[in-house]
Amino acid sequence: MDSDERNKKRTIRDLLNGCRKSVSQAVIDKYAWTTDELEKLKPYISSKNAYEVLDTATTDDKVTKKEIYDILDTTVKEPVTLKNYKSRVNALLELCKVEDENFLRVFTDDLVQQLVERYKDPTPYFGFILFILSKSEKLLNLLPEDSFQIYKDNFEESKNTQTIRYLEDRKKQIDYEKVYKHIFEREIALRTSEYASMKHLISVLYTIALYGENKKIHINPRNYYLCVKLVSEDSLMNDTENFYNYNSGRFVLNKYKTSGVYVPYDVYFTKFVQKIILTSVNEFPRTYLIQKVTGDPYKNNSLSELIQRILSYNIDTIRKSIESYEINIKKTDRMHLANVSRHSVLTQEVSYLSK
Repeated sequence: MDSDERNKKRTIRDLLNGCRKSVSQAVIDKYAWTTDELEKLKPYISSKNAYEVLDTATTDDKVTKKEIYDILDTTVKEPVTLKNYKSRVNALLELCKVEDENFLRVFTDDLVQQLVERYKDPTPYFGFILFILSKSEKLLNLLPEDSFQIYKDNFEESKNTQTIRYLEDRKKQIDYEKVYKHIFEREIALRTSEYASMKHLISVLYTIALYGENKKIHINPRNYYLCVKLVSEDSLMNDTENFYNYNSGRFVLNKYKTSGVYVPYDVYFTKFVQKIILTSVNEFPRTYLIQKVTGDPYKNNSLSELIQRILSYNIDTIRKSIESYEINIKKTDRMHLANVSRHSVLTQEVSYLSK
């Protein structure tokens, strides 16, 4: 069962069990529901526009939802962030049972306690409140003088709490040997059933393509394969983009997460891997190494989701498992592994290794 099917079943289950009161039209539009599933969902579909503004009047003693929205519209340029921030406005109004859209009424004496009790990680809400207070002089002036400092202190405390929780969770180490073996077994299975397909190619890039002819690891993956252009000769490469030469097997990665600090990746895939990729390119001529059948490159999130569907684990878990397996089982030199992972030995120890 893929992630979409799991999400669909969870949505229906939560609605029928009363854990969830409604489902938005956006969720309905997102998935391919069956007729029977839509019948079950029908009573719960909400037609309400969460971003609708009812109170447009402005007075000196209140700060309306519309005023907050207007501030966000003029100060937040990134569409996804803007939508998230408006959702937090709505969530805070709902949390505090404010029905007249007066955002000032959100700031009750127990707001901090309500946020901590409602959300496992309230940090984003404290951060949002600080953002709004920094942008709305009117709101800030209508609140007690120490309000900004109170929310700032809670933001820092919440952030530290999440860090401690993360470090404690790391004690429950992932079974890196199981993950490592699974993804390699998955590649072998796809090699048999779907040789050189896009699905097989992705499994190759996160397993056997990580190793050179000398059997040593030469790259530890993040979401590196988004925009890798296919070329037939090295002269078509430049110093700013990412390339794979399907004739020579040369893989050059100039642009990646830590490329501002580390040198580009410049490696050659093994002859075995080269053959798989060449077969894939011949069967499906395209511009990019990883590409949709429509001709469009994948976006970051969609490729991440695809990788998880194919290999059963997300990129972060795969990367950590490979690094832990290399250090603990194969006894790979730490400096070499940090180099091919393009991070420091300290980062390797603190963030990646399972014991």
